[in-house]
Amino acid sequence: MKNVRLVFGILALAGLALGLNVLVFKRDPFVFSVMLPLCFGFLCACAWIAIGVSRMVESIERGKTVSTVSAVVASLAFLGICLVLYAFVRHAGYSWDLTREGRTPLSEQTVQLLRGLDKEVAVFGVFLKAGDRDVQIRSEKARRFLERCQQHTANLTVEFFDPERNVLKVESLELGNLSPQGALVLKCGTRRKVINFSDVNDRLEEGAFTQALIYVARDSVPKLYFLTGHDEPPLPALSELTARLGEEAYVLEEFAINVLDPQIPSDCNVLVINGPKGDLQLPEVKAIQEYLQRGGRMLVLLEPWRIISTGVEHFLPMLRQNYGIDVGTDIILSRAKSTQEMVLVVFTPNLGLIGVDAPDIPRRGSYNEEHLITRGFDQNMVFSLSRSVNLTPEKPEGVAGDVLLYSLPGTWAETDLNRLFDERKANPDEEDPKGPVGVAVAVTANTGVQVADSDRTRDARIVVVGDQDFVSNDKIRVVGHWNFLLNSLAWLTETEELVGVRPARQDDPPLQLTANQDRAIAWITILGAFQAIVVIGIVIFALRRKYQ
Repeated sequence: MKNVRLVFGILALAGLALGLNVLVFKRDPFVFSVMLPLCFGFLCACAWIAIGVSRMVESIERGKTVSTVSAVVASLAFLGICLVLYAFVRHAGYSWDLTREGRTPLSEQTVQLLRGLDKEVAVFGVFLKAGDRDVQIRSEKARRFLERCQQHTANLTVEFFDPERNVLKVESLELGNLSPQGALVLKCGTRRKVINFSDVNDRLEEGAFTQALIYVARDSVPKLYFLTGHDEPPLPALSELTARLGEEAYVLEEFAINVLDPQIPSDCNVLVINGPKGDLQLPEVKAIQEYLQRGGRMLVLLEPWRIISTGVEHFLPMLRQNYGIDVGTDIILSRAKSTQEMVLVVFTPNLGLIGVDAPDIPRRGSYNEEHLITRGFDQNMVFSLSRSVNLTPEKPEGVAGDVLLYSLPGTWAETDLNRLFDERKANPDEEDPKGPVGVAVAVTANTGVQVADSDRTRDARIVVVGDQDFVSNDKIRVVGHWNFLLNSLAWLTETEELVGVRPARQDDPPLQLTANQDRAIAWITILGAFQAIVVIGIVIFALRRKYQ
């Protein structure tokens, strides 16, 4: 009987192994070539179990209960270990990303946005079930990405459907020309955003998903007013900036202050003063001051090469007197660069401040480590030129501020601008501030204006940067520039959940496998390696029994 049981056990293992191997390649458990060996193996396994049970009963009747109970306990313990290992593998939410572009882990900003999501957002995956293989792969990758997102929030629901089989769903979502390559639809309340796939955009980019999530989850769309009338760059000349901010759910509009009736529009969320070539008139400055006193928000990007007139200035003195923002009449230069060339002001999170004795200023490289805009900033920024921007030693009452960016130690702020402009020569003098020099500041000012339906007051917020060229079409594509600008706008609009490092868009086309290659890899990873280990173990066991 023992030999018969051994034969049935071997036949059961052989039948089940053959059936599983064929199943990996056929991908259909109900075909004859899969069902026959699986059924044969199952019947042999039943016979093996039946013989084992009968032998166990006989052993109990003969009084050999200890060995029988030990065998049962060992079998149950082994089964429990297998179940625990399966639970860990099945439900663990951790993985190691070995891809060059780092696709698997979500960025800090995406995780922060998901954790702060306080309203229900529905995501619909619209893919044809009868589509080609690439569409199915794209659908599965999108599904896995959304599952990772759902681990960080309970307010994200996901549903995939076939538009040909669910026409009513397509009509309810008001989907017009859908791409045959598939699409994702994000919906929150009345706001909706569609991410269409194509042969060019053939996978779900985390950045595109984050932008769409920001757009649909916002209660209102922040409006940015760009001041004109002082030879500032027009918005059409900043096409890259306007397009990117539009994707982030910002509305941009140009406007000029009417000196006869000077006031800032009531729906202005952030007033942007971008590189004025001349000074603002006194009525304009008064209008801006009244706007800030009501709790307004302002982003100022200065033009470094603007020659300071000998007349009376209005705007920069107002910033200094009322908000403690000290904009230098200088240009930051570097010893490593000739002034005959383009002078670069570099900001780095890792280099440049080693050996600088400034224990009272928390810095991480060139960035303020404690302020929300630059906290954890890990990307480089490069300005063509910049003026120095610092805080006055004594700030006005109710005003608090921080320097956000510092130039490298090898720089200085050249104050002899006449010689620099006329002769293109400069040397650091004793009067010139030495690096690290402040280049950007963020300031809050208490206004006493009560926020509706709350006990708190609304503070004015100002960000001033000594350069405006970094938002031009070619410079805004630098990841550090783009993240710094978005973080500044998020801080100004008090949407701190949007502050963080945006996921970078990386182009690394995925490897396309044929159906046979896909099946071969699946067989090797699922059964091949396991079976090889089993065969090696059997061979070693047989050899040891033969020679020992």
